[in-house]
Amino acid sequence: MERYRIERSATTDKWVLTDTQNMIVVTWEDGRFNATQKITFLEDVEPNPLAIARLMREIGDYLAEHHRSKVEKVSFGRLCHAYGTSVAEVASKLGITPQALQNRVKNKRSLNKLREVADAVGCQLEELL
Repeated sequence: MERYRIERSATTDKWVLTDTQNMIVVTWEDGRFNATQKITFLEDVEPNPLAIARLMREIGDYLAEHHRSKVEKVSFGRLCHAYGTSVAEVASKLGITPQALQNRVKNKRSLNKLREVADAVGCQLEELL
């Protein structure tokens, strides 16, 4: 079983991460991890502040590496750079102008078009949502 399970909250614009090893759940508002994180213990334990700090550092490192767009708002240009490409290169791959590409990402009207963008960047679709 994976240590971390991450999913979007069904009722709010929040993310939910479950640490299955340490039996804690962390929720936060989309793109605002540091400002809005809330911790819930799934077992009746006496919280140890040092252990909590260590766990939150591990969770923060994991999220920064694997789900950066969920914890902080990242511009599309920075996302492209993180995947070793540029907005201009992605636009060229798709046969559209960089401005049309930026509008496509910003407006999020068509999941199929966003999938094409994600494929051209080399990222997950969720990173564009």
